Amino acid sequence: VEARPAVPDGMAAADGGTDTVSLDLFVMTYGAIVSQMMSSFEDPARVNTELAKLGDTIGSRIADDFLSKAEGVRCRSFREAMTVIAKNAFPTYLGVAADPEFSFTRAPAAGGTAATECSAPAEGGRELECCTLTMEDNPLARWVELPEGAEDLRFSNLLCGVIQGAMAAIMYKVEATFSEDTLRGDARNRIKVVLSQVLKDTAAEEYRAE
Repeated sequence: VEARPAVPDGMAAADGGTDTVSLDLFVMTYGAIVSQMMSSFEDPARVNTELAKLGDTIGSRIADDFLSKAEGVRCRSFREAMTVIAKNAFPTYLGVAADPEFSFTRAPAAGGTAATECSAPAEGGRELECCTLTMEDNPLARWVELPEGAEDLRFSNLLCGVIQGAMAAIMYKVEATFSEDTLRGDARNRIKVVLSQVLKDTAAEEYRAE
């Protein structure tokens, strides 16, 4: 994995600001972390898992930080929570917004395979709420090229972990996976997020004020 040390536009701008610089530094540091993991584990699947775990921890902390500072933000349902992540949290912490699309998918039957897109339900199983987040730009992948032999690496899997951790913090158990990735030749970045369980009936009660 090669993270190119090009100077980001935001750092060169006169009014780029501290937040822009911090994000750019994080992106570069993240590339180094992924490279180190690939060298240490020599197993893309293991790296994917470790990136998701790291993101899970970050996501839970982001949820606490964001919701403690945000005014008038409510996460009373899966739809509301995912909209807040896409329209508010992503711009705040990632510098880009995402476009959420909601639909339903089905949990795969025993031995089956889950659908890669929310709009393409798997056969059998129970119906589940699903959200697809579309990002034209993925800051984590701006200066990255995947080398040969890294086809199975999900370079930005940290974002999936962040979403899972943030949603778990407000009592929604979800599974997030990249369904499209510009690093893998797709025209855009899309993350499929499936709600598998509301962890308790009073999910995110502190954010459910009338």
